[in-house]
Amino acid sequence: MKNKIMLAVITLLLVAILLLPLLPPKVEVPNTNSVQDASIQNAEALYRNANYPQALKYYYALAGEGDSFSQYMIGHMYFYGEGTNKDVCEATYWYDKSARSGYGFAQFEMARAYYEGYGIKRNNTEAYLWNRISLEKLEKLNVKSRIMKIAKNQFEDIQEALKESKQLEQAANLFDSWQYQNEEPVKIIRLRKIPVFDQFLREFYNTLPCDY
Repeated sequence: MKNKIMLAVITLLLVAILLLPLLPPKVEVPNTNSVQDASIQNAEALYRNANYPQALKYYYALAGEGDSFSQYMIGHMYFYGEGTNKDVCEATYWYDKSARSGYGFAQFEMARAYYEGYGIKRNNTEAYLWNRISLEKLEKLNVKSRIMKIAKNQFEDIQEALKESKQLEQAANLFDSWQYQNEEPVKIIRLRKIPVFDQFLREFYNTLPCDY
């Protein structure tokens, strides 16, 4: 009897460990004390020369002062693992900061995050709002046609998804009064990557696990 109870307790503990979300890993934040003459120009020069770790330090220093482009670049570097570990969750966190500061490219990335579920719960209405405002911003900047094509294609997909759920008109009406500056910061979801339970977790949380 004792053995059966012990086995049951051990089994429950193992299941709990496997299914519970992980605590967020400690993100390596670069030390910016050594940064001299932080400027976008210096950061961009370092980035173009593939000196990613040093460029990231400069971007962090500038992002701390509220620079939306630097916030976007930090997200970009985490997304692709440039000068740091690849971390889609951390990327989404920084894209969100930049998007709420009004940067068009970050707003497009937030639309993609909400549409595909990069570390946050899928939400087609939020994806619609961010994608639509990003298109307006990018069109004003005369952005290259390739990027605009990607943004427009994604927007069409989001609209189709909203049509299927009969929420397109509601989302369009919401856009008229929507103020992205007042959006709450995103709530990042990190999931343990376990192949056996991966599909179950995706369906349960309605999101994709972050890379870490």
